[in-house]
Amino acid sequence: YKDIIKSIGVGSYADVRLVQSKTSYQMLAIKTFRKRPKSVPERRYMKQINAEYCIATSLDHPNVVKTFDLGRDPATDRYFIVMEYCSDGDLCTAISNGSLRSMDELHCYFKQLLQGLAYLHDVMGIAHRDIKPENLLLHGHILKITDFGVADVMREAWQTQKRHSYDLCGTTSYVAPELYTQREYRGDKADMWSVGIVYYVMQRGEMLFASAKLCDTFYRAYLRYHPDRQYALFNNNKLFKPEVRDMLYRLLDPNPSRRYSAHQLLQLPWIEKQPVC
Repeated sequence: YKDIIKSIGVGSYADVRLVQSKTSYQMLAIKTFRKRPKSVPERRYMKQINAEYCIATSLDHPNVVKTFDLGRDPATDRYFIVMEYCSDGDLCTAISNGSLRSMDELHCYFKQLLQGLAYLHDVMGIAHRDIKPENLLLHGHILKITDFGVADVMREAWQTQKRHSYDLCGTTSYVAPELYTQREYRGDKADMWSVGIVYYVMQRGEMLFASAKLCDTFYRAYLRYHPDRQYALFNNNKLFKPEVRDMLYRLLDPNPSRRYSAHQLLQLPWIEKQPVC
């Protein structure tokens, strides 16, 4: 790979930089992991990097970022993953900048998120477990899911039954409530809670609540009004149409078994007829 062109992202566990391929001259994103902390055993550190790489390279869908290679930089002794470059940043930046210019554009991106998740959950048996606007990249008008650092395999290709996940992970504001209260949970159901939060943030530009914990005042208020579907923020007709309100109540149902799946959402008439921009 040629010299680094610029930094395009800095995270807790890795940095992402834009580079150019020496052979194809293609622009690529390189995610370079931080060095192993002394407190983390080497075997566990390498297992996490390999797991992310193996999951990411198995995926092939227009709404999922492609991953090409895994390597180690001998100069810095840091491991890196090579991925496709998405030139228009992430959804979080688009929301912050007010770049979502219309409801059609918002729903176009939302539908693509559902298409990507339906592929992950139903075709590949993968739960992402950290769905948030920062992990949804934009390339032109195409949305792509990225960062499989905490993804979990729910089933192998030959299996039909989905396994449960056990560890608490994800970003606090998007984490489903069952991760705080249950020893095991379904990763795909947890992803769909995150989808509900993402939709709300896309439309309102702010978080619904800081966390889905009982210590959060706004979450407690939501729980109080959810059974009768009388939550004031959702029931404002100027903000949410009835079909959107129904979707939010279903996605943000404290009972995971009652949540819509990505596949079910794609079959709803108002989403099915939504063109992909």
